[in-house]
Amino acid sequence: MQTEEQNSVTQIQDIQEIANKPVIKADDVGFDVQKKNKYSIDENNGYICYTVSIQDDLDKIEELRNFVKGIYKNNQYEGFSDFVDIYFDLNSIYFFVENSEGVLLSTQRVVFKTINSLLPCEMAIIDKEPKRRYVIEELDVAELTSFTFNDFKSTNLLITSIIHYLEKNKIRKGYALLDKNSKSIYKVYKQVGWKNSKVYNDQVYFCSYGKKLNNSFFPTLWQLLEITHADINNKKFNYSNYKFYQGS
Repeated sequence: MQTEEQNSVTQIQDIQEIANKPVIKADDVGFDVQKKNKYSIDENNGYICYTVSIQDDLDKIEELRNFVKGIYKNNQYEGFSDFVDIYFDLNSIYFFVENSEGVLLSTQRVVFKTINSLLPCEMAIIDKEPKRRYVIEELDVAELTSFTFNDFKSTNLLITSIIHYLEKNKIRKGYALLDKNSKSIYKVYKQVGWKNSKVYNDQVYFCSYGKKLNNSFFPTLWQLLEITHADINNKKFNYSNYKFYQGS
């Protein structure tokens, strides 16, 4: 039986193996997630929220990934890995908002937990000794990642649509990793009912993802937030400001 330290080393090696795998092509993907679709609309502002998976439109997924990477770069983050990111795309659906001219304004990805896959937060390393990772054994849970925007107003439709999706599909719990130095984003999450996880309460980091300070690289520390299906029900979200398309 492996010791706790040996198990931690094995887990970190697993992450490195995933990062070294070749880029996945659309034809390689064999799962069925909701197809690209209009999900909701904000008629007052001319915003439309769509969903898409890697199986349905690889080009759109790459556009969304480049959008995310560009905004991360503008915020001085370094170390984004396309290889690791595509691993999560295999069990994900993207929500994104465009204006009436088709200009991309904001996006966020919902990564589903399966028996054979990890959530992003399970790949992060806990910021304490010995080096370990969180293991989430629950199913019917998802993690929200890649929350990025260049039009903050459009995120109201984006966030409401995702909450609507989680509630409708009875996702028992949602997780999200948050850089607590991003105070505006932290405020957005808190306002819609997200809470610091009580079980997974230690900060985590990714070895190669962070920011440079005085020419030295420092991994970003992330706090794990969560929201339960009960939290969403208790919040009683008002969906009346938006139109949801049939099948949403």
